[in-house]
Amino acid sequence: MTNRELFRVSKKRLCELTSQYYEPVTLKEVAYEKVSKHFGYFLFFMNQNQHEVKVYFDRYRDTNILRIECRQEAFEKMYHPSDQELITFGLIRKEKYEQLCRCA
Repeated sequence: MTNRELFRVSKKRLCELTSQYYEPVTLKEVAYEKVSKHFGYFLFFMNQNQHEVKVYFDRYRDTNILRIECRQEAFEKMYHPSDQELITFGLIRKEKYEQLCRCA
């Protein structure tokens, strides 16, 4: 996939994930970073609150998105609090969320 195609897929998936819990978000691309030969991430800002969101992807897999990272405040704004037993946002695991809480 080209960077443009990966960006389109990443943005679409991120909007789908956030829209499950809150109104659709509009994202703008800030930067694309190459992490390694196979992995990279797109950096987005949510336009409502300017929270940074990183979408990590694997350009050689069909699923593409590996994980989505954001700060605690962004997570709380987008993640519905009634879903306590499965605390994931996109592909963020509970341990990662707890780390984000400690860091923020």
